[in-house]
Amino acid sequence: MVWVMGGGMFWPPPYFFKLKKNRTMGMYEDLDGKIDIHVAPRADDLPRLGKLKIGIVNEGQKYPTTLDYFRATGKFSDRFHAAHGDKPQQVPVMFYHNDARFSSFHRFEVRDGQGRLTGYGNGLDYWVHHSIAATDKKMGAFVKMQRDEQSKISESQKAIIKKAGGVNGLSSWKQVLTLKLICIKLPDIHGAWWFETQATKSTIPQILSTIDRVRHNTGTLARIPFRLVVEMHKSQSAGDASKYPVVSLIPDIGVEMQSHVKDLLSSNNSRMMGLPIFTGERVLQVIKGQAPDAEEVGYTDA
Repeated sequence: MVWVMGGGMFWPPPYFFKLKKNRTMGMYEDLDGKIDIHVAPRADDLPRLGKLKIGIVNEGQKYPTTLDYFRATGKFSDRFHAAHGDKPQQVPVMFYHNDARFSSFHRFEVRDGQGRLTGYGNGLDYWVHHSIAATDKKMGAFVKMQRDEQSKISESQKAIIKKAGGVNGLSSWKQVLTLKLICIKLPDIHGAWWFETQATKSTIPQILSTIDRVRHNTGTLARIPFRLVVEMHKSQSAGDASKYPVVSLIPDIGVEMQSHVKDLLSSNNSRMMGLPIFTGERVLQVIKGQAPDAEEVGYTDA
C-alpha cells in the first residue's frame, strides 16, 4: 500500500521555551507567534483513529496512574495492540503532513473544571471563549484578543485572559503538544493516532527539537520513519523516590541517510517520490536505481 502524502507549505521550525510563573503575559510572548493555529480546518487532515496514552484512570481514582507503555483508545485499539503487543514501549510511526497543524500541533490552552476549552493561543495571539470575553456569539465561539499599534496587550485584554484561567488565572494556561501519527505497522488503516502531552520539562522540548533537526536535515517531515518511545525516569530531587514516564521521538534513519533524503527530494528524483516511506534501505535502493518510479506505483502528491 502506498501512502499519499498530504500537502502544505513547510512550517517554521517549532520553538520550545520555559514557562515562568507570575510573568504577566510573558508566556504568550516567548513563542512570538511562531505557531499559527487560528486557521480553518482542511479537508486533507486525517481522521483520528484513537489516542495513544501513557496513563489510565482506574475506578475510584481521581488522577491517572502513569504507565511505562502505550495504551491505545478508540474503536481501532484492538487492531493497534494486535500489531504492537499489549504493552508496547516503542511504536514505529511517521507523519502524514509537513504542515505542523496536522503533524505536531503545539499551543497554549486553558480549560474549565469540566474540561471544556475556554481559551487558546500561539505565543503572540490568543482567543477566549465568547462567554468569558462578554461578546456576542455571532462573532464566533472564540474571540481574538486585540493588540494596540505597538502590538501590546491592553490591561483589559490581559484581564480577560486571566479570567479564562478561572481561580488560578494565568497559571492555568498550559503548553500542549499533539502529535498526529501514522502507525507504520497498520498500513491498512488510513488515519492518525494522536499522542498528547503537557510535559514541558522533558517530552515537549525533546520532541520539538527532534522534529526541528530532522526537518532541517531532510527538508521534510512527512514519510520520515520515527519511533515513539516511552520509559520511566526516576526523580533526581533529594528525598523524592517518585517515577514518571518520559516520551521521546527517535528518528529511525541516520544522519547521513537524512542528508541523502534532502538531496534526492531537492532534485525531484521520481524514484524517491515513489517511496511510501523514507527508510534507509529504500533510500539506498533509490540511489542505486533499484526503486520503482513514482508513476509505476501510482504515487500522487496531494
